[in-house]
Amino acid sequence: MPAPGSPLHVTTTEGVTVVTFRDRILLDTEELKIIETELIEMLDEQRGFKLVIDFNNVQTLSSQMLGALLKVSEALESSEGRLGLCNLNGKIKEAFEITNLKKIFKIHASQLAAVKAVR
Repeated sequence: MPAPGSPLHVTTTEGVTVVTFRDRILLDTEELKIIETELIEMLDEQRGFKLVIDFNNVQTLSSQMLGALLKVSEALESSEGRLGLCNLNGKIKEAFEITNLKKIFKIHASQLAAVKAVR
């Protein structure tokens, strides 16, 4: 699980790990490396890991964050895990559409919908 001072806030709902971001802007290269590392470390804990990443607080993100999400998705697939994304605002949703990542990720309108789908 993330260390104190982590850019991630992690909770568990109905057996699904839910990650939110403490920062509204995800552009800093060093912070994004920490986010990617912490997410991958969570997945290493068990097979069939169920993860929801909630973008409710996020206003802007970089392509590096999109790359990190792809790595997380690949790691989950190889360990029979499940991933859902939720609460993408207009700009974030547009980034997923432009890059065709909406075809790769399961995107849900709410955290509740994402948790139910991943469970």
